[in-house]
Amino acid sequence: MINLHGRMPTRGNPLRIPEIVEVQSGFIEDRHFAQKITIVGNTYYLAYAALGSSQASAVWQVKKIDFVGADILFTWCDGDDLFNNVATDLTALSYS
Repeated sequence: MINLHGRMPTRGNPLRIPEIVEVQSGFIEDRHFAQKITIVGNTYYLAYAALGSSQASAVWQVKKIDFVGADILFTWCDGDDLFNNVATDLTALSYS
C-alpha cells in the first residue's frame, strides 16, 4: 500500500537517534537560549544558557528526563533550576 506521498509506509521507528545530540540554539518562553541535549538510552539531558555561553562556564540550567516504562521522571542538576552549572558532560553531573 502506498501513502499520499507515493511512499511505502514504514513499520517501527524509522528515525534513528544517535546516542548524543547537540543543538546550539533554541527558543523558550519568548527568550532565546543556547541549548545542549545529550541522549543516552532512555535518558535525556537538557541544558540551557544565554546565547554564546561556553559549555565550561557555570551558567547553564540543566535537567534530566528519564523514560521508565510509562513514566517520565524529571530531575534537576543539584536539585534546583538555577543557571549555575557547566555543560561539558551532562551525564557526569548530580541530579535530584
